Amino acid sequence: MSCVFSGASRSVLSVFFVSAASLALLFLASAAVAADKSSPLDEDVALERALEHVHANLDVLGLNVSDASELRVSDLYSSRHNGVTHVYLQQQHQGIDIFNALVNVNILPDGQVLNMGNRAYGNLVNHELTTTPVVSAHEALETALRAASLSADESIVVLDSPSGRNRKTMFSTAGVAKEPMVAKHGPCA
Repeated sequence: MSCVFSGASRSVLSVFFVSAASLALLFLASAAVAADKSSPLDEDVALERALEHVHANLDVLGLNVSDASELRVSDLYSSRHNGVTHVYLQQQHQGIDIFNALVNVNILPDGQVLNMGNRAYGNLVNHELTTTPVVSAHEALETALRAASLSADESIVVLDSPSGRNRKTMFSTAGVAKEPMVAKHGPCA
């Protein structure tokens, strides 16, 4: 028995079969990816791999050995949907965090580096950084409030005095914040 189709019917059937075949392939590919989903790297292995990658690429990052000698982990986590481990390294100067100076390295489950980002500062020795505050925490808070066009409705009260290398001072809400406000000491140029 043979079937004869008009040109229009044949193209509709062809589209149907191609679409069905495409959906089947897409389903099989999705199932294979789901079945082959690798678990993320162990955190210690991911950190070691990130640090190795940073030190092997100092020239690309515009850093030298001294600039990368004080990196601490500020965050490290893995994404569930793809197993990529994200390592964030905070640059420091004499044990004090440098504001927004981060290097991030994203590592695939097999240990390969996916990519890297950099906001760390190069040639820190040329920046004449000091660890002595040039403004008080109270002055810094008042400056921040002015910059945000806010004025304290209540007295600004120190709730917790500064301590440690990364001196943090906690202040009251002063009627302008939902939570106590924090001023954190950082290196100054």
